[in-house]
Amino acid sequence: MCVCEPQSVSTAVTPTAVQTGDGLLALSGRGYGTNGFGLNGGATIGMSATENYTNTAMGAQIQFFTTPNGTTTLTPRMTITQDGSLGLGTAAPSTLLEVVKSGTAEVTASSFGGEGSAFKARSAKGTLAAPAASVLGDQLGAFSVSGYNTTSGFNETAGIAAFAAENFTDTAQGTALAVYATPIASRDAQLYMAILPSGNVGINPQQFDANQFPIVSDKLQVWGDIRVGTTGTNGCIKNFAGTGIIGTCSSDRRLKKNITPFGPMLDRVTALQPVHYFWRASEFPERHFGNSQSDGLIAQDVEQVLPELVATDSDGYKAVDYSKLPLLTIQAVKELKTENDALKHRIADLEELKNENAALKQRMAEIEKLLTEALGNPARR
Repeated sequence: MCVCEPQSVSTAVTPTAVQTGDGLLALSGRGYGTNGFGLNGGATIGMSATENYTNTAMGAQIQFFTTPNGTTTLTPRMTITQDGSLGLGTAAPSTLLEVVKSGTAEVTASSFGGEGSAFKARSAKGTLAAPAASVLGDQLGAFSVSGYNTTSGFNETAGIAAFAAENFTDTAQGTALAVYATPIASRDAQLYMAILPSGNVGINPQQFDANQFPIVSDKLQVWGDIRVGTTGTNGCIKNFAGTGIIGTCSSDRRLKKNITPFGPMLDRVTALQPVHYFWRASEFPERHFGNSQSDGLIAQDVEQVLPELVATDSDGYKAVDYSKLPLLTIQAVKELKTENDALKHRIADLEELKNENAALKQRMAEIEKLLTEALGNPARR
């Protein structure tokens, strides 16, 4: 065991103040080589001054050194700086924790139904000694990555970050999550996906509110094209029950039961009136309607003839299930074909009757001609 006294510059009789970089204490371990104890190598814990000392200022740091196999070079492996920053593989960490080493950082824990390994970031206004509530727009935590460029070093290029979506209280702590990346031939990271406090997810968002949060009107909103499916088949978009809405969807008879055909639909479908319209966007800003002309049906009109296509939300507003219209149209076309086929048969019957009538007229004409000839020829009387 070694008990070490505080260090000073000069002598114990006439000490002077410690200066920046001066060693304060070292605990070293070395081993015997082939012909004696080495002066280098081994492992060391060293403590050094980080400022010129006064009676009220005595900053210091701690460093841990090891020696790589096959060498006698004492190498710094971990540094705890005077401000509490921790460096692994670097003697001068530039952030709270800086790791300079290739490889994977792995944390393993056994949860057995509880929490496993986790990385948690916390943020507050004020200071650590006197924290204050986070406010709207504060970044609460982030994980980001960067690469080294040719001239200016590292620049953040991609990551995920959490933001306060309101002023925090003990009972209100809404948050949003942002995922960003950097386009090709650019160095400015762009927001590509956002998860809002409502649970709505926006992909490649293009519309933002006054607080620079994306405006996402539905549970999933995409600014751009969507591609689904695999090579040789389209994907399937389903409703909550798993029934296909559009695409290549499961429809095998062996998967279904209680199969019944549609009833008559022609009169009901033809009673629907497609219309052009504009949304009353300025009166319902929370619904984020567009301002261009749209096409569709009026729910109240549809409800009069096909009530099964109309649903009413919690606010009393009605919606139309447009996904069923193609099936109803198929049924209406089938009925129209049946009527058309029947009409064709009637026309064919009329045509046959017309031909028979023409043949009869021709026969009557022949008979009339023969009678005329017979009556006009005395030799035949």
